[in-house]
Amino acid sequence: MRRLLTISLILSLLLIPLLSIRAGSTAGSLIAIESMHQPRSCHTSTLLDDGTVLITGGMVRERQFLASAELFDPLTAQFSEVGSLSEPRACHVAVKLKDGRVLILGSGTQTVSATADLYNPEKRTFSAAGTMSHPRSGFTATLLLDGRVLITGGSDYRSTWTGAEIFDPATDTFTPTGDLIEPRTVHTATLLPDGKVLIAGGQVFRQQTVYASTEIYDPVTGKFSAGAPMQVARHKHAAVSLSAGDVLLIGGADVNDWSGRLDSVERYDHKLQQFVSLDRMRAERFKLMDAVVTLPDGNVLIAGGSTLVESFDPAAHSSLTAQGRLDEARFYQTTTLLADGRVLISGGYGYDIQATAKSWLWTP
Repeated sequence: MRRLLTISLILSLLLIPLLSIRAGSTAGSLIAIESMHQPRSCHTSTLLDDGTVLITGGMVRERQFLASAELFDPLTAQFSEVGSLSEPRACHVAVKLKDGRVLILGSGTQTVSATADLYNPEKRTFSAAGTMSHPRSGFTATLLLDGRVLITGGSDYRSTWTGAEIFDPATDTFTPTGDLIEPRTVHTATLLPDGKVLIAGGQVFRQQTVYASTEIYDPVTGKFSAGAPMQVARHKHAAVSLSAGDVLLIGGADVNDWSGRLDSVERYDHKLQQFVSLDRMRAERFKLMDAVVTLPDGNVLIAGGSTLVESFDPAAHSSLTAQGRLDEARFYQTTTLLADGRVLISGGYGYDIQATAKSWLWTP
């Protein structure tokens, strides 16, 4: 009997590392859920205070934009329609304000829009919210520590802007602030722990110019100053804040766009104010600006531009793929971290530039 127990113990000890390898070889699982009511790409997806997700606008195919909106309920994993924007929008930006409302800005159908909407979650209604100084597509909107929103760059498909402005939710008005050093579109803007904003990369519309340069916006002075250059020039990339206050810059493309997609990742050290290259992702990815989220454990979930969904560990400089795949490589899809730690992945278009209504849930 004792011999049998000893053999059993030895076998169990031998199995522990094997089970650990199997358990640690993937990062969570991906399952398909009920589709949205509309196919959408380049839409927005915003977590509300009550735990539901507001999805607005988007592109069905080239030149067919949507004004419709939906709410995703994580308790039922179902979508319901919820009113319409003041005009169709795609490749626009949405920011949840500190009072719970959602500011929705920019890019319209025939011409690029300068208008804005506000969503009231209590009334479940949209209302017009004034006009920016420029029509903007490919721009950024960043919630500052004081509750205001910084809006930078973008283009109207003719000119690329250096102009920046501030939206004040106390008055629901837009006010110009300092200008970017370089005109930028499809760049990123990320809030730093000290309240400043890191502006990184981007391009000049329809020019063979992609930036490795960065800028720092100081909300106290209202001015931009030159920051340290990235290791790699990139546009149509993603940037997320890490738990330590640093910023992870992910993927994108060089001047060759579709044929210049990147699998590189770098980290901005906010204390040293410099960039460090990390290990590469498991896939080349671009057009993933809204398809990346920081998870509660500090890892970063990356979707977009591939059928693979992967979890990148900034500390270990390594990546694991999730069980399950997307139906095909999707561009301009969205990921939204839910209150329970799951992630909603929705929409995007494939290589045929046709959007999907399909959605998935990633579970740790």
